[in-house]
Amino acid sequence: MDKENSNEYSKYIFLLFLVLILTAAFLIVRPFISMLLTSLVIVYIFYPIFNRINSKIKNKDISAFITSILAILIIVIPLIFAANSIIVESIHFFRGFDSLEFNKVSNVISTYLNLDNEEVKVYIKDLVNKGVSFIIEIISDILIGIPEKVVGLFILLFSLFYFFRDGKELVINTKRLVPLGDKEKDKLFDRIKSITNSMIYGILVTAIIEAVLAIIAFYIFDVGSPVLWGLVVFILAVLPAVSASLVWIPAVIIKLITGDMVNGIGLFLYGVIIIGSVEFLLKPRIIGNKARIHPILVLVGAFGGLKVVGLIGIIIGPIVLGIMVTVLDFYRLNK
Repeated sequence: MDKENSNEYSKYIFLLFLVLILTAAFLIVRPFISMLLTSLVIVYIFYPIFNRINSKIKNKDISAFITSILAILIIVIPLIFAANSIIVESIHFFRGFDSLEFNKVSNVISTYLNLDNEEVKVYIKDLVNKGVSFIIEIISDILIGIPEKVVGLFILLFSLFYFFRDGKELVINTKRLVPLGDKEKDKLFDRIKSITNSMIYGILVTAIIEAVLAIIAFYIFDVGSPVLWGLVVFILAVLPAVSASLVWIPAVIIKLITGDMVNGIGLFLYGVIIIGSVEFLLKPRIIGNKARIHPILVLVGAFGGLKVVGLIGIIIGPIVLGIMVTVLDFYRLNK
């Protein structure tokens, strides 16, 4: 065997070995992909805080530790308590179906549509039962499972620290692996950064803000199960072509139908002025025109990501599809 053939043979052996080792690595980390992706999103959100802390302390280990603790206190712990509230509120929500308020709403719907009142009640109960069951399933798998899955929680905490500390080096090393010229690499990574910013800051953060504002409104204006409906607001705020108004406007209508005019009008004004300002003013300003992801990618990515990696997939899915389209565009332009 001549030297040229030997080198070619060695390349194929190396590629086979690389595929096998990458497959083995994926199978090993697969049980914890959700935790690792959650950690990456948290690090991305809090990285500016890490930079600010590190500029004052000048020690990456201490800065990463402090930022990790802050992130846990601000995000993870409230999520655990929110999960418990959602489960409790879901139980109360089911029990409230026979309440006077629910009967008034079903009477109005059956009268307006000329339908049998009992059939309307059964239909609404079945519809809400499926929706709430879906929400409980998500929460049970993702949030309630966090304190029970000690290993997963440990990996989340551990990866937070090291992603904060070594995040910049990881990006630099990843950039070196991309087989493009320096200018093309910069353009590609700038585009990826724009997509990630638009999803995490423009969609995720604004969806969290909308959900928190909605929960506050539901408490103030006496809407039942405020945290549960706040989660629904969050999910709807992430998806394209839908909005938080799909939750608070029906709540306003129910309040008005049942004669609670003060809370109904108050919730309407709050929704239009406060929640609407986040949805229609803040979100478009953060996302911008250059970083927009096609609505189909957001929709398919959100539901696909939710199915594959859980709740964090609502954000990770569209980012992955957006990056895929960007990489394909660069391949098409540079082949």
